[in-house]
Amino acid sequence: MATKLEAVYKGYTIEWNDYSCSLLITQHGEKVTNATFKTVEDCENWIDKQVKRKFKHVPAYKIGNFNGPAYITGKVTSLVDNGWCWFISDTGYRSKEPMRDVFPINEFNTDIVKQAESKAAAINVLRTELDKLHAGLLRITSEDCEVSK
Repeated sequence: MATKLEAVYKGYTIEWNDYSCSLLITQHGEKVTNATFKTVEDCENWIDKQVKRKFKHVPAYKIGNFNGPAYITGKVTSLVDNGWCWFISDTGYRSKEPMRDVFPINEFNTDIVKQAESKAAAINVLRTELDKLHAGLLRITSEDCEVSK
């Protein structure tokens, strides 16, 4: 008498077929694919592709750092494993971002972003003043480096 080997994964049944020496995937007793699989991991990968997580688009800020901090508005469209997400800016630019740099748009975060943008503007004013001071410095010349006899 043959032993029936099967496992259930995300509502699908993975079962061993002695005749074809391969694994088959069924759901509610019906075969769901004509493909055959050699490993349980292959079956799970196929099932994972079929059972995609539903994800609502979440309005979010993304921290950019071009000329000082910038807060780009857009939305997170999906999560990726290992702490990354897909972000689409309001201008339509799509990028994969680390989740540590993306924040939901809500009252709390909006207040902080406004404070940060105000401080960034103050930093830019100081940076401009500093650049003017640097421009006024006397530059070194070859005469400064000559050894007197």
